[in-house]
Amino acid sequence: MKNRTFALLTALVLLLQLALAGWLWARWELVVRHGTELRVPCRGYDPSDPVRGRYIRVTAELDVPEGVGDDAFNAAVRTDTLPAVKDVYVQVNPKDPESGLTTITALAMAPGSDGVWIGPLDVFFRWRIGWNERSKDESYDDFHQRQREGGVVYYVLLPGQYFLDERLADGADALIRNDLPATAANSPLVGIYRARGDKLVLAALEWEGRPLETVLREKREGR
Repeated sequence: MKNRTFALLTALVLLLQLALAGWLWARWELVVRHGTELRVPCRGYDPSDPVRGRYIRVTAELDVPEGVGDDAFNAAVRTDTLPAVKDVYVQVNPKDPESGLTTITALAMAPGSDGVWIGPLDVFFRWRIGWNERSKDESYDDFHQRQREGGVVYYVLLPGQYFLDERLADGADALIRNDLPATAANSPLVGIYRARGDKLVLAALEWEGRPLETVLREKREGR
């Protein structure tokens, strides 16, 4: 009797795990198929997962134009430290007519009813003035005050993992290591995201306007 009960419980746990995995996959597939496409220049590096293999860890950057924050956002930044604005929502224009890339149109402490909004789980902020610009004789308090006065935040980070065919992983590592600029601005690597509701996924990567896998295969074949 005990063995039968244990077997039934084990089967139930396995079924629940399979159901959860299927539900997560269905949600991801729904966003990829029906979400709004966002194209964001990014940087990346090539770590390894012991279970799933090699992947590209992507950091995509969206420049924040001045004057796009609402009153609540601006008040939070003026009166507190940067972590106080971690719950900020970002409205984006999916495709700028000039660059073809995604741009920020608004920052708010709550999403609006129209347009495409992302965050807050997918958004991270940085000060426009980095800590490397602090002078030796400047106190931390004085420098932090200068950070806040000098321009709130300068980009939004959209983290993502993009898993690769193992045969292409070494080529991706070399390409990223040697040919990416120090910042994402004008980067040849562009993350293709899909946004739907409050969900955001990294669906693909392009290199100079072409699928990254195509570029890597051609390099691997010596073309």
